[in-house]
Amino acid sequence: MRTIVFEPLSYENWSLFISLLPLDWQSELTLQWPKNLGVESVFTLNKNGEIVAGGVVFNRMARNPTPLEGIHGPALFGNGHLYLGFVWVVPTQRSLGLGAFLLNHIHSVVPKLWLTIEDLSLKDFYTPLGYVEYAHTPTHQWPIEKLFIIG
Repeated sequence: MRTIVFEPLSYENWSLFISLLPLDWQSELTLQWPKNLGVESVFTLNKNGEIVAGGVVFNRMARNPTPLEGIHGPALFGNGHLYLGFVWVVPTQRSLGLGAFLLNHIHSVVPKLWLTIEDLSLKDFYTPLGYVEYAHTPTHQWPIEKLFIIG
């Protein structure tokens, strides 16, 4: 029988999830990791004892926010929203509903979240889960980003 389990990782085990991420994301997190800047929790979804998905919840701004995050992030944090970033599903496990399963669980634990996307096709993933577009960059600005909130 296959089992799927949610597991908030302990600080000592955060690297287990981070090692699954794309290299540019690993580099980004490594810059912040020495001081765990704002990391609230690392949530993972385990299938048969292996991490297949996860995401990082932050309780304050990253050291290098994008322009859109810099404009709206302080007010969202001030309103009680936490930032959800580095959401990842192992490529061989995609299109099985695990990402939605993970995000619904995170939202049940952390009811007010915000996130940004640069891959605009992800709007079709987040919107059905209840995320609402809150802001976006002007179309001529790079990178093109959208900011979503829930709760």
